[in-house]
Amino acid sequence: MTRSRNRYLVLSPDVLAAREGGWPGVLADTLSRHAADVPADAADLEPHLSGFPWERPGEMHADWPGDRWWGQHEPVFAAAFAGAGVPRRRADALAERVRGAYRDTDRWRVHPDAAATLTAVRERGWTPLLLGNGPPDLPEVLGDLGLPFSQTFVSATTGYELPHPRAWETVYDWAGDGRFWAACADADRECEAAWDAGVPVVQITDAPGGTTGEWDRTATLAEVPDLLPD
Repeated sequence: MTRSRNRYLVLSPDVLAAREGGWPGVLADTLSRHAADVPADAADLEPHLSGFPWERPGEMHADWPGDRWWGQHEPVFAAAFAGAGVPRRRADALAERVRGAYRDTDRWRVHPDAAATLTAVRERGWTPLLLGNGPPDLPEVLGDLGLPFSQTFVSATTGYELPHPRAWETVYDWAGDGRFWAACADADRECEAAWDAGVPVVQITDAPGGTTGEWDRTATLAEVPDLLPD
């Protein structure tokens, strides 16, 4: 008797939930909480915000679990604050507060079908996995939002930013022989990486953070479980 392979649906974080305003919004919220006298909003901060590792996906980096990722990126946040007119010493202090603003679950938009979709995927005998670019806190934030995963692959801890091919190889290394599908929103960064890894791809058309580019197979998030093979 042939043993059936494990089946995995690999989801990008942004098909399930999105932080309001993205990273500029995180920094703007940090200012509103801790420096309300600074007249800068997300639009003022965005032109000065660069230096994230996913801007250089071809480069491997060290794994940055926990505090290490945030410490590594505090200069990025401080430079954005300074670019928006915050004195440098104060900008450095504010950079240490960004993590708290990022983790504020009240500032996240959750797809209304996210929890039900994960449940339906599991009921069909598939295991949801999380693969995406982001800080090490991302899986815990999703768990706090009611979207827990048994296994996650976030770039902060794998050392590879999508669409780097090793990002998907870390999933294969963990899962071994299995059957995989992917659900993603960004055609160029996420869908293309999955396709290059030999994985059938569904681009989600109603992702909370929006859909970027176009892919051949598309669906709403709620439609995904019915697309998965038995």
